[in-house]
Formats: sequence, structure tokens, C-alpha cells
Amino acid sequence: MNVEPSTGYLKLLKETRPLDFDPALVADYLSCFRSDASKADVIDELEHHYQEMGKEERKERLERMSAIGSDLYFTEDEDKDEIGDLEKFKGEDGQS
Repeated sequence: MNVEPSTGYLKLLKETRPLDFDPALVADYLSCFRSDASKADVIDELEHHYQEMGKEERKERLERMSAIGSDLYFTEDEDKDEIGDLEKFKGEDGQS
């Protein structure tokens, strides 16, 4: 993501490590929106990425995805409070 985070939501997105999908297969990944067969292939690869994770890493990522997938709305006044709420996603050393 090539944008500086200006909200708690953007900060959460920026701190979330992307999965190791193959950039050369972007067209195949996008085709899953047109075809159930393509969708099955992408889901298989997604499941593979999750299976490669340790239990805690997988749990943290699913929590992040749950937050990203929910209907969150941040206003500038709420950003500081929301960032504090999102600190639970950081480790002891302050890194995600």
C-alpha cells in the first residue's frame, strides 16, 4: 500500500502483511470474480497460505481480517481512540 496511514483503519491495513500470492497470477486471481471454477482455485491457494501459518499467526490474521471485513467507520476525531483500540493487534515489542 503506497499511502501514509492517516486513520486507524489505514494504519491497520498498512500493518497487515499481505499473503504470498504470486503477482504473476493477478489476472487469474481477478478471474475468480467471473467464474466459480477460478474461485475454487483461488480459495485453494488461500487455504494453503493459511495452513502454512503457525496457530497464533493464523489467529491474529483472522482477527485482523474480521476487523477489516466489518463495517468500520472512522472519523478524524475518533482516530486516536480507534488506534488505541487497535493496539491489541501489536506484539509486545510494538511491532505487528
